[in-house]
Amino acid sequence: MTKYTIVIADDEEIERKALRLLLQKEFPEIAIVGIAANGMELVSMTQQHQPDIAIVDVNMPGINGIDAIDLLRAKGSKTHFIINTAYDDFSYVQRALSLKIDAYILKPEKRDTTIQTIRKLCQQIDVARENRNSQQQIQALFTRVQSVMESEIMYSLFIGEPALENFDTYCDMHGIQFEAGTVV
Repeated sequence: MTKYTIVIADDEEIERKALRLLLQKEFPEIAIVGIAANGMELVSMTQQHQPDIAIVDVNMPGINGIDAIDLLRAKGSKTHFIINTAYDDFSYVQRALSLKIDAYILKPEKRDTTIQTIRKLCQQIDVARENRNSQQQIQALFTRVQSVMESEIMYSLFIGEPALENFDTYCDMHGIQFEAGTVV
């Protein structure tokens, strides 16, 4: 069962194949939706597939990995990025941190570290999805409660017994300051 999607971006074919094999073996719940050999392909695939995760090399032909991430972030991409590179230059690390990447792995890294990093990121994605679902449920409940409150307030006005407490709660919920007035 596919639970997550991923794009791999690396200019070295052997590295792309190694990552693909690792993902297929260790993460049956992850579908590889794209494999890019350069930054422009990464940008295109990420915009097209909107993957949960992208594993990105820094030094690629054309547009490098960090510039590609910067471009995607500027376009509103919600993809989680893992930098996977042999470059430990501090300026790369600084720029990656400014882009709020999720992990920075130096090649050649132990296989276990890569697996652990991806697992941790998948757990973070699960938590974010649960939070989003909770927010949607709360919003749906709020919408239902709001319409009931509106009906109750209107009914109370029609029968001549204004439900002031409900009206005050309604105003608080919507940030409305109501001093006095007339309802028509």
